Amino acid sequence: MRPRVMTRLTFGAAAAAALGLLATLTPTAGAHQPSGHKPELKRIGYFTQWGIYGRDFQVQDLETSGTAAKLSHVNYAFGVIGPDGKCLMGNAPGSDPWADYVRPVDAATSVDGVGDTADQRLAGNFNELRELKAKNPGLKVMISLGGWSGSAHFSDAVRTDAGRKALVASCISTYIKGDLPVDGARGGAGAAAGVFDGVDLDWEWPGSDGAPGNVIRPEDKP
Repeated sequence: MRPRVMTRLTFGAAAAAALGLLATLTPTAGAHQPSGHKPELKRIGYFTQWGIYGRDFQVQDLETSGTAAKLSHVNYAFGVIGPDGKCLMGNAPGSDPWADYVRPVDAATSVDGVGDTADQRLAGNFNELRELKAKNPGLKVMISLGGWSGSAHFSDAVRTDAGRKALVASCISTYIKGDLPVDGARGGAGAAAGVFDGVDLDWEWPGSDGAPGNVIRPEDKP
């Protein structure tokens, strides 16, 4: 988990049908607000995909530490935009399906205390996040798209209206509808349905630097 204070843009399941963007922005200081408006504060934590390895920080630790009960949102970091401008999932650079939904989690490290079976369509972190939500009604899980090493193709993806719609459609298919690449018994249409409630855009950074190789354009910010 890593603490962050920033303005975020998210879009959720309500946008699925129309492929639109529902903006939920954290109000900034001095921003205009309707009379009597009281913004609802969110408590958001990041769960890093790779933390299950060297750090040995499992989704179960969010529950046993009491952290999940204190959060309104968990951002799963990170989803990747591929060279085609769409959400990337499966055996491709920047993606780790083993951690996401293939790896069997045993009973000792599972949120619900039940180990994954060989014929489950969903295992790994995604299934553990589903179990975490079941234990914490009201907790929302977002896929955090981009990050330091996954933002190279943001600029290419969003520079046109058609590109933006293609990106949104692919994210909805992969994360909201839960259509995952088949990997043995894992994955398939709807395998991860109900895990993610929306998408957190973590573009690092529009129009300015970022990781080596990132595509940068002056019009990125607008």
